[in-house]
Amino acid sequence: MAPHVFKEQLFRVFNIRLTPPELGALMKFFDKDGDGVIDCSEFLITFFKVGFEEKDKRAKAKAKLKEQKRQKEEEEK
Repeated sequence: MAPHVFKEQLFRVFNIRLTPPELGALMKFFDKDGDGVIDCSEFLITFFKVGFEEKDKRAKAKAKLKEQKRQKEEEEK
């Protein structure tokens, strides 16, 4: 996708509005081969990679909080 198409798709699918600097940053982030367009595979691979990393990060944080709560309850006994 060319930058203007990418911007339009982000708005249509995710209701995301981008400024020109934000669009430039996302183009740089997703355009892995640097050809100025974002291929479907470039977008999907990066999108899911970031999603799985965030999901893992949140799961670890949740487990840490759960462990801290358990330890606090143990100390109060």
